[in-house]
Amino acid sequence: MNSKKDPKPLGILIRKLRTEKKLTLRDLGNKTDLTFGYLAQIERGYASSPSLYSLSRIADALDTPQSILLAEADLK
Repeated sequence: MNSKKDPKPLGILIRKLRTEKKLTLRDLGNKTDLTFGYLAQIERGYASSPSLYSLSRIADALDTPQSILLAEADLK
């Protein structure tokens, strides 16, 4: 059995972390100054990968190092 986690799409990881912290998309939007619609598109996989600036804001709002999001996400 492989001990390394399988990569997941970035949006799924963001949604998982957001819901674990009991934040709504609007809460996350308020913390990041990113729009509700844009965050929803990221989570659903409809938006292209966010810029490093946006990813940094999301990671900070979720109290998660940006490197963790990048390491665990499948950014194909």
